[in-house]
Amino acid sequence: MIKPGELRAHGILFLRARPYFARTSGGEQQVILRLLERRATGTTNLTAIWTGPAADSFVAQHGDTLKPGCALELTLTRMRVHDNELHGVIYAASLAPARWEAHVANALRRRGHAVAGDLSKIYHRPQPCKNSTP
Repeated sequence: MIKPGELRAHGILFLRARPYFARTSGGEQQVILRLLERRATGTTNLTAIWTGPAADSFVAQHGDTLKPGCALELTLTRMRVHDNELHGVIYAASLAPARWEAHVANALRRRGHAVAGDLSKIYHRPQPCKNSTP
């Protein structure tokens, strides 16, 4: 359960490896997801931990799909840095839409933005200013 005012992170992340199972110090089964965030400037590694029946159900339902490169739409809480890598606890998860551009277009439309043409232009790498001097 997310408490009011608790930090949350939401986004599309990609699996770096298949999920694996471990036990918490209390003996509860947990699913560990090794993830990758793609950015225009590179990538960021992230580890997400998920416990409870929703985690078990999700892995049982989508186990064959959960392989490296699979896009997941996640909401994470309790974000922290451990061993120079970001870690978080999964609050909610779903498979991301098959086409990322279609997902972005739908999200923009839901927020009242007009979307037309090629969305790849949104994700361009900035070019240096031509008038700048070294």
